[in-house]
Amino acid sequence: MVDGLLYIPLNGRSLSHRSAATQPETDLYLRDFVVGPENRLVATAVEAILQQTSFHYNPIVFCGPPGSGKTHLAWGLAAVWKARFPRRSVIYTPAIDFAQELSDASDSQSIEDFRQAFRGVSLLVIEDLGQLAGRLFAQQELAETIDALVGSCNRVVLTSQSSPVELSGISARLQSRLAAGLVVPLALPSPETRLAVVLRLADLR
Repeated sequence: MVDGLLYIPLNGRSLSHRSAATQPETDLYLRDFVVGPENRLVATAVEAILQQTSFHYNPIVFCGPPGSGKTHLAWGLAAVWKARFPRRSVIYTPAIDFAQELSDASDSQSIEDFRQAFRGVSLLVIEDLGQLAGRLFAQQELAETIDALVGSCNRVVLTSQSSPVELSGISARLQSRLAAGLVVPLALPSPETRLAVVLRLADLR
């Protein structure tokens, strides 16, 4: 910690994406996540996700406005997990791609293969939960996937622009399931934190 700031190293190996969504093009994207006083709970959540002992917070939902660092955290955590635990599988995917893969699996009568893939990982990271608004089939499948993973002591991380209970178009069951874990609000970085981010990126370059 320097001057009230905490630097969480999120350096990880290149992370292959399951789907066609764009992935970060620079290693700088996966470097330290700078935590200011406005986001102190983030450090606790990251430590909880990456520890190999008992996992008390599951699932974990990072929620906050655009620019608060949700994608940086989600992508970085998945990459670090892959680097730190190479024998323990991880899936990172946007929620919309989860829904599309589920739809494709339903059309091709391969839902069991879909479930085996998503429910057999050690860490599942789902980005932008709000993309599932109104997609009740995908929401039900996600809730059941979370139940299966949590029941197997595996980890689930999601991101959202709002707290799960404030998201419109999301079923009460899924909202309740997510609220039962740890919801970590992310505030936009303060001017001091933004300056630290710029200085750190300058050092890396």
